[in-house]
Amino acid sequence: IAVMISLFLIFFAVICSKESAELKLEEERYRQMLADIEEHQLNVIYSNVSSSEGYVDESQTPEKPIFKDAKEAVVYAFEKLYNYNSFEIITKGTNTSEALGQKVTIKNTGKIARFEDGVEYELSKRLEIGSNFGQSGADEAVFKNGNRFVRYGKNIQAKGDDIAADFEGPFQKANSKQTAVAMHLVNKDTVIVKRSFSFVRDKENKIEYYKASVLLDPELSTKTYGINVQEQGGTSYPEFSKVELSCIIDRDGNLMSYQVNQTMKVVKTVLINVTATVQSEITYTVLSFNKQPSIAEPKI
Repeated sequence: IAVMISLFLIFFAVICSKESAELKLEEERYRQMLADIEEHQLNVIYSNVSSSEGYVDESQTPEKPIFKDAKEAVVYAFEKLYNYNSFEIITKGTNTSEALGQKVTIKNTGKIARFEDGVEYELSKRLEIGSNFGQSGADEAVFKNGNRFVRYGKNIQAKGDDIAADFEGPFQKANSKQTAVAMHLVNKDTVIVKRSFSFVRDKENKIEYYKASVLLDPELSTKTYGINVQEQGGTSYPEFSKVELSCIIDRDGNLMSYQVNQTMKVVKTVLINVTATVQSEITYTVLSFNKQPSIAEPKI
């Protein structure tokens, strides 16, 4: 699922560190990513599920997992997501760009949805943090009959843990190759490394949810996502070097939430070609599926 990456006009990344230090930092970040997504998911969705604290009923035969490893779990869950009649997902995360000795961080919040008639919707709100390079913004996009329609927000500002923006006026048809919300492609061919796989049982020895983490092929998994970055950022097609995926999946194989941690390089031409390195970490929480979204379908 895509969230628009904020890209910068005047930055050039120069990152020099020892390979061993990079590997240690990457492993620590990956462990923290998995811990964060699990904590977030449990707070959002499992608040009404009985706690697993206390003694497990050993008289109950432990339920067998339906997946054998992380690859099987995420491929199954994403195939279900792609084929839902409808869904509603909230997004939250950060993008950090580095170039010309500068670093800029953008907070992102938003929502993506598919309606029962096949129309798709994406809301993206971005707030620049700690700098003033004009990277805050907001837009709504609707995908209908193979076309992309868009309108833009104003008065971007922080609102608690969210970002507020004012939208008004009609949607306008955009010149775009995109025909649907851009998502990462997760299938048996794009999952290249199985990082970790586990599951949590309740008191009755039944599986409550699965945790699965994988690495995706940075080229094959980002084809539609990369077009989104290129069009919305006005850059070259991005060169992805890493795409990490960490998922929480319910006992029936439905995605409950997932986090994508990715790194890319893009080139922006402003008198000269400027290369920026963008680090993006976005969490997607599935609010509902095969159920009409809570938001009203925009009229186009």
